[in-house]
Amino acid sequence: MNKKIIFITSEKCKYLFSLTGFRQFIAHESATAAKIIDEISGDDTIGAIFIEETVFNGLDDSYKYFLEKRWDGIVAKIPSPSLWSEESYILKLINRALGYQVKII
Repeated sequence: MNKKIIFITSEKCKYLFSLTGFRQFIAHESATAAKIIDEISGDDTIGAIFIEETVFNGLDDSYKYFLEKRWDGIVAKIPSPSLWSEESYILKLINRALGYQVKII
């Protein structure tokens, strides 16, 4: 079975990953991120969650534990845009996937 990849990010990354064709959820606050995780936790078609570090760090410990220890899929934390430099690895990947240069302001 094919599995889906989703992204959970802050408002700073709005539309960034959805432009590449992935499903992206915007978490305006920790409570929103918790609701998103509640919604997707029962979806067996999701195989990987990429979550922005600042969003992950704002989660309640029970949600962090669930993502790191209990959930069957892959969970990867991605750096917040404020930590990206023009030479950052993730920005190079995004640029390559889109086929053109993206400048994060």
